[in-house]
Amino acid sequence: MRPCTGPLQAYFTASTMKKIIIAETIKRDLGDHDTIFGRGSVELYSGQTSEEILDLQRTCKVDLIITDFSLPVMNGAALCSCIRGDADLRAV
Repeated sequence: MRPCTGPLQAYFTASTMKKIIIAETIKRDLGDHDTIFGRGSVELYSGQTSEEILDLQRTCKVDLIITDFSLPVMNGAALCSCIRGDADLRAV
């Protein structure tokens, strides 16, 4: 990803960088080629299981979580319920 230069550089600072967690299965389906995540000011994290995604949310407090409803151990619906039920995690 190219660094932002010119008049927009001040706009894309660390404080405006959006953080996203994406399930590894979805990230793999999107491929490593030029995706929307590589075009903007996005910090991307990925997890293989719901537990990994929960741990990432606890430590990173992301803006968006893109999950797969067929994740191992705990499915995506249960993951969403856990996040909504936790006051520290639900601001996503």
